Amino acid sequence: MVWSKEKSLALIREVGLVPIVRAPSPEDGFRAAEAIINGGLGLAEITMTVPNAIRVLERLAERYGDKVLLGAGTILDPETCRAALLAGAQFIVTPSLEVRVVEIGATLQ
Repeated sequence: MVWSKEKSLALIREVGLVPIVRAPSPEDGFRAAEAIINGGLGLAEITMTVPNAIRVLERLAERYGDKVLLGAGTILDPETCRAALLAGAQFIVTPSLEVRVVEIGATLQ
């Protein structure tokens, strides 16, 4: 399921924050995200600093589907952006303006 912008923003406003997962291993990242989701927040951002972050996103998307709004953070290039979206990310966070990342992220519309 692709979350609509309206539904995504409504959830972020309701929760009041975006929990960001940074972890030293893929398993720690997965468990941290699971704790956030199971704690009832319903959204989490996995940073690309988590080893094998794309696979972590895939696993979370497979397990939780449309029950969670998944994001990918520290996106630095269009290839990583595309991989994160294909893995199940519904929103992208980038620390800098990279036009190609914005263009690919706009495919969420």
